[in-house]
Amino acid sequence: MSNKKHENIANKVEELGLKKHDDGYYISQQKDIINIKKIIYDEYDGICPVTKEKLDLEDFVVDHKHKNKQDIPGGDDRLGFIRGNLSNSANTVEGRAYNYFIRMGLNNKIKFTDFLRNLADFLDNHPTSKVNILHYTEVPARKKLKISEWKRVIKYYLEIYPTKRKIPKKPTYYTEDVKKWISDVDNYILKLKEEKKERKRLREEKKLNKD
Repeated sequence: MSNKKHENIANKVEELGLKKHDDGYYISQQKDIINIKKIIYDEYDGICPVTKEKLDLEDFVVDHKHKNKQDIPGGDDRLGFIRGNLSNSANTVEGRAYNYFIRMGLNNKIKFTDFLRNLADFLDNHPTSKVNILHYTEVPARKKLKISEWKRVIKYYLEIYPTKRKIPKKPTYYTEDVKKWISDVDNYILKLKEEKKERKRLREEKKLNKD
């Protein structure tokens, strides 16, 4: 869709005095590419049209529609013609995405731009957007309970839970119960250390008072 910026670019390119053919301007010198790149850069204030980031002129490349040697320039696909400036990274992603698009034979079914629009719509508004369903390949692996941690649990289990009559059988994995037992043991050991420290302090205090 044409807009004022596109018209300004077209007018400024015409002022360059490039060799003109029936289907457009043909460039034969590197300096002409640099001039066109600068025209587009200035018109868009150095903003990449894809990433929307502001960049220096040297961070852009002049993107064009690639063609095969046997192809005739132009046509509905504007083969060989410049499209505009893209950041280096955006241009690389676009090129690789298009190559895969062709390699998969999708160009025989749909236009690349329509494919990208449909894909963006799908990603932004996918059919399961109202329900969370974790794919089976993404389910976190169950972590096995370490022997060392289980030994700590059974060492203090009956002290922490005096109403329990026996120690439970060792689970294979970290269940919610196991996680709670480990947390309770950690807190219990911390409490024992604090009590020991307090007893030591009282003994030292008592000794000082006695002296």
